[in-house]
Amino acid sequence: MPQFISTDHVKINDLAAMEPAYTRIVSEAVKVHDGSKHPIRAVEFIAAPDLSAAGIPIAIKSLAMTVIGRGVPDERGALVPLSPSGAGRGNTRSAVDAVGRELMTANSIFTVAQAKGEAQRVIKHLMDIGCVTEEPVKVPKYKPDGSLNGSLERKGLVCHPELAPWVQPTDDRVTPASPTEAAV
Repeated sequence: MPQFISTDHVKINDLAAMEPAYTRIVSEAVKVHDGSKHPIRAVEFIAAPDLSAAGIPIAIKSLAMTVIGRGVPDERGALVPLSPSGAGRGNTRSAVDAVGRELMTANSIFTVAQAKGEAQRVIKHLMDIGCVTEEPVKVPKYKPDGSLNGSLERKGLVCHPELAPWVQPTDDRVTPASPTEAAV
């Protein structure tokens, strides 16, 4: 994500408020009259970032919906829905951790704490607007030898991309499935 500098305009009586201006500082080498090049700094005006009403960029909401819709592989490789809670030691289904990892991959500027905080914020927002819901899901249960031993019912996040017009449709959506389908 690019770093934006927002300049809010001062109030002018009897006029509507102006949209803030977004700029970034750029450095360019400029050739001068003697043929040498000198770096100069300039302010570049750029388009406003694409933010939703909640102030969360649409790209982050789309990324979170994709991660939640895809799910994560369990210890045997079966895709399982993400867990709404990050609690529990070794919770590999934590939605906050999964979305946070993808945010850090997409933008190396994020620290672990920033990525987790942004992940919590976007997941809460998506749940508030109904694009992601918490539902009972089945996850595979395994015997000590690694073979399938039925399923466990857990709380999981289910993605509803039809309610999110900014999400591109994909075929890799995780839906609550029987344990035999999940283990395939």
